[in-house]
Amino acid sequence: MIKTLPRLCQEVEIRLAEISEIAAIYAISGEYDIIVLVEAADSIEMNELINRIGLLDGVERTTTSIILAAKLER
Repeated sequence: MIKTLPRLCQEVEIRLAEISEIAAIYAISGEYDIIVLVEAADSIEMNELINRIGLLDGVERTTTSIILAAKLER
């Protein structure tokens, strides 16, 4: 999940779309502004990707969760 600085959400979304490891970008309501789904080969790649996202202009903070198992996909 990504929290952006005020009025910079769209700019952050554009920059996120340029990152090939990001599979999906969702605008959300609440404390955070964006959820991204990423695909990484291992924890090292995931860490590098998290750092890269966190350094984007307009990103205030990130919170990361890892999906452990899919219980239902339709």
